[in-house]
Amino acid sequence: MNRTIAGLALLALTTAHCNWITFNDLSGTEWLCADIGEKEKSAALEFPDLSQKGSENYYRETYDRFGFFESFDAKTGESLMDEEVLKMRWKLTKNESGQRVLYIYVFTDGRWTTDEEAEPPYIVKELTEDRYHTVFEHTWEDGYTEYHEARCIRLD
Repeated sequence: MNRTIAGLALLALTTAHCNWITFNDLSGTEWLCADIGEKEKSAALEFPDLSQKGSENYYRETYDRFGFFESFDAKTGESLMDEEVLKMRWKLTKNESGQRVLYIYVFTDGRWTTDEEAEPPYIVKELTEDRYHTVFEHTWEDGYTEYHEARCIRLD
């Protein structure tokens, strides 16, 4: 009996240490989000209006306690994952500067992306119990600059 308890405790500790079972501000939450892909429009981006949660302008995100992430169209409920992506995981941590960052990992071709393969993280500008705000901005090797900003309110 004691070996079973010790084994389960070790498994839980190891899993939590690897950050795939998470107990932080995003863990076990669902959000309604609005986003933009152009930095010039950033000032106009507002947090979603909960009374309009079925709007085609919004999407839903879920972050479960086991580190899995899903994104859905708010109106139709359809998954927004690319066809080749079978599932996604998330990790909320801090970077060298102490900023909170959100990594998204994808499962394709029978394996998970590694830290080195994952896209640069989203910078978490705000994260409270009721809402969060993230920004992704990166210039790729070919010179293309990608921008994505999201503002979300909590649904659950």
